[in-house]
Amino acid sequence: IGGLIPFMGAVIYPLLLAGLYSMVIRLDRGDTVTIRNLFDGFQHFLPLLIASLLISLFVAIGLFLLVLPGLYLLIIYGFTTLLIIDQKLDFWPAMERSRRIIHAHFWSYALLALLLAVICMLATLPFGLGLIIAAPVCLAAQYRYYSAVTLTETTL
Repeated sequence: IGGLIPFMGAVIYPLLLAGLYSMVIRLDRGDTVTIRNLFDGFQHFLPLLIASLLISLFVAIGLFLLVLPGLYLLIIYGFTTLLIIDQKLDFWPAMERSRRIIHAHFWSYALLALLLAVICMLATLPFGLGLIIAAPVCLAAQYRYYSAVTLTETTL
């Protein structure tokens, strides 16, 4: 619905995505999950909004330059929302930490991101109904990768 109002989707999407990640994190940690957790992203409104705008700007500039820099930036900032929600980081420390973590594991994460993108694109074919299952599964897969990589990072 927010996508129907100009620029509203750009504001609402990162907040709801953060809420979905919050739900996945809570499930992983054995906490109870309610529908209210979908709106947990609103507690981090400003960092999520600024990070989303900056990443969109950086990716757009990178795509304009030669396409590959834009794709690289899109991939390396993949953990930004998770870091803001999970570790309560501000937008720039979350973006920098995402860049460092994913750069160290670039090819494996890029392959995962490509696989998840293909799954989500295929799920949109039957009128988008497949996204009801594919989207949470893809978010959970990304969170699993994130938690495995950040766990090994903290133990080193």
